[in-house]
Amino acid sequence: MSVFSPAVRRHVEANAPALLSGAIDYPTMLGRGLPQIDFYDSRRHLATLPGAALAANVASRAGALATRGLVHGDRIVLVASNTEDYLATLLAALAIGAVPCAVAPPPTPSREESAGVQHLRAAIHVIAPKMVLAPARSAVPHCAMVCYEELQDAPELPIPQGPAPKPAEAHHIQLTSGSTSAPKAVLLSHRNVAHNIATVSHGMATARGGDRLFSWLPMYHDMGFIQVLGALIYGARIGLMTPLGFLRDPLSWVRNMTHHRSSVTAGPTFAYRATADSLERSSGARGAIELSDLRCAYIGAEPIAYSTLRSFTDSFTPWGLRSDVLVPSYGMAESVLATTVAIRAAPEGPGNFGRVKTLRTAGTGSPMVSCGPPIDGMRLRVVDSSGHEVDAGLVGEIQISGASVMAGYLSAEGGAIAPAGGWHDTGDRGLICGGELFVVGRSKEMLIVRGRNLPPYDVERSIEGVAGVGPGQAVVFAAPDEGRGRESIVAVVATASVDADHRRQLRVDVAARVRDDFGFSLDGVVLVPKAAIPRTTSGKIQRLKTRDRYVAGQLAALN
Repeated sequence: MSVFSPAVRRHVEANAPALLSGAIDYPTMLGRGLPQIDFYDSRRHLATLPGAALAANVASRAGALATRGLVHGDRIVLVASNTEDYLATLLAALAIGAVPCAVAPPPTPSREESAGVQHLRAAIHVIAPKMVLAPARSAVPHCAMVCYEELQDAPELPIPQGPAPKPAEAHHIQLTSGSTSAPKAVLLSHRNVAHNIATVSHGMATARGGDRLFSWLPMYHDMGFIQVLGALIYGARIGLMTPLGFLRDPLSWVRNMTHHRSSVTAGPTFAYRATADSLERSSGARGAIELSDLRCAYIGAEPIAYSTLRSFTDSFTPWGLRSDVLVPSYGMAESVLATTVAIRAAPEGPGNFGRVKTLRTAGTGSPMVSCGPPIDGMRLRVVDSSGHEVDAGLVGEIQISGASVMAGYLSAEGGAIAPAGGWHDTGDRGLICGGELFVVGRSKEMLIVRGRNLPPYDVERSIEGVAGVGPGQAVVFAAPDEGRGRESIVAVVATASVDADHRRQLRVDVAARVRDDFGFSLDGVVLVPKAAIPRTTSGKIQRLKTRDRYVAGQLAALN
């Protein structure tokens, strides 16, 4: 039975022959030639790597890895970065048939007790790799550590020819972000990856060699890895910059896309918000930004705020951005990347524009944004606390099933624990209306205020609008409060202010904003230094970890 529907299969035959078997045929992909890759930093274009040079580098590294004993099916851990060294080594391992797992580089590798080093240790423990690959001078706690630099001067050898991959074979292991729990190792098959890439590409009418992709997302993140892999398979020219480059200057994203003439990009909600805010604060951007080539900018990875979509579109319309460029979506590592995508144009209606379709429900302030219908081959349902499917329009737990859903979480014995009955419980809450998904928030993070379920994201966005706060600097949660005999609603707000009077006023302003916008009073406003809010490797707030630190009295609160 084919991995693809007939329509998707015809699309694959014409545009992505490396996917035709339902598995990714890396020799075919490499043999057809790789696209050019351009590297950028936050200020300028750095270098161009021709596709032929990348292919030669991949072949050289594949031979070097094979001489070190790497064979088909071996698990490896790679410390990831957005560089040629990493990308070529990753492709070399995949071409051999190894099963890679990418891990974020520890920010302070010399500090054994640091969170980054501990995260790397935990990944190595879970994956039990045959080999760990990392940049030179990395403090990697593993006996079989190989530096990327050791592979770069190896003579070019034929890529070892193993058996052709089958759809059910493991392709790679993706660590979950850990926003609400300890990271888990998601085992994804060739079938999963081929299906997700081909189906999304078919839906967006991707033609071979017809696009130019730009990404600053880290390659250890599913959104960063899969979009680059898809571009390689479809022969799309690629522009890469580092996550740090984006964080230093969010406007560098759109400036570099202008230079690259990018047509496709992707990012989480906060990135679009930060970029629009940076444009508002900047001057002289007119000559540096021109986005008329951009046809598709996926947005996902966290609940999508309508105000962010409107702000980004309105801000960059004068620079050539079309109203239908933003593509809301919903997905996760457990479904490779995308589960639903807002492919269709939104119907005319209040608040709708481009592909952005909205829904207002009683008791909600801002409109909810549709993440679109399930992609071809995926199913979606919303269930109540007993597991029974609820009627359309009612909020419940989101579950997904289909060809992109993972083989399972990696078990301690090395196998995969598959989703029960083929349905993965996402841990998110939402509703289905008109066959499209509207995400409300995380089940375990919902605030209950006088019997009303309230997503913390909404309150956080409101606080971020207070002068002196900004995107990604507020965390709201419910914490046990024995004194009140109930849960308290607490806001933790990061600030760089050193003035005590300013901090005092900031607390007052935050409390007033929440009271005005939502009709309830916060039980506490805690100010902390900006580095005190725990985040995942992809930069998302770890809300439950923040709450746990607050309850344990471990937050470095400012007076």
